[in-house]
Amino acid sequence: IKNITMKKLTIIIIAIIFFAINAFSQNNKKMELRKFDIEEFRNLTDLDEFNEYYLMTEDGIKIQKIMLFSYNEELRKDEVSGYLEIWRRPNSEYVKQYEYYLDGSLKLECQSLRGLGIGILKEYDQAGNLIYEEDSEKGYDCKMNMLIPILRSKLNIDLIQKDDNNIILHKEGIRIEDKRKCFYILIILDKNNVYLIDGDTGDILQKTKTSSKLISDHVKEYVEKHPKILKPVTQSNDTKHDEGTWGDAFRWLFNIKKK
Repeated sequence: IKNITMKKLTIIIIAIIFFAINAFSQNNKKMELRKFDIEEFRNLTDLDEFNEYYLMTEDGIKIQKIMLFSYNEELRKDEVSGYLEIWRRPNSEYVKQYEYYLDGSLKLECQSLRGLGIGILKEYDQAGNLIYEEDSEKGYDCKMNMLIPILRSKLNIDLIQKDDNNIILHKEGIRIEDKRKCFYILIILDKNNVYLIDGDTGDILQKTKTSSKLISDHVKEYVEKHPKILKPVTQSNDTKHDEGTWGDAFRWLFNIKKK
């Protein structure tokens, strides 16, 4: 009986070890990342209105494919440094972007809506290892996917639908000593309306008319009148990229040099 019990115990231990090793292997296995099809790019012939090569998927997504260049100081000339893909649906303000190394391996992936970074930006080395992550909406408890239905319900405004630049959305953060607050600023050009929106709740805090004021002035004036809206800085909500249309999550775009 003891021998039988020991055999069962041994089998159980071996099984546990096997499953543990298998689980560890799966967790440490690199995720298969997308690659840029260089040969496909060379064979593209269709150019869009921006003079960029593109293709259309079966479900109607337009993919712009762009060759990136960087300046070689030693040779004093531009050289191909990688590739860029921009994915978007017709009449949509939502964009996905992928940057690739010269060999076609994925370097960076990110998303935006109306020029504002959303979701998680990820950067990889050429071996496919994740080397950097950034929450493009850090500091905002009311993420863009929460703001979209709020504005549809309260203002009948669709942030996803393309509208010939009539709707402008900004992010603006303010920090005074150890307190801070993030806001959205929504501008409706054809109605001359400016809405200040709470970045934590999505509540519309005030509505004013467009003027020569800077975006930051709307925020400063509101905070001066309502100082209690500021909240203590914590490690989770502290951020240095609240301000501006693109934010730090898209700073790499400004380094792109196209030929």
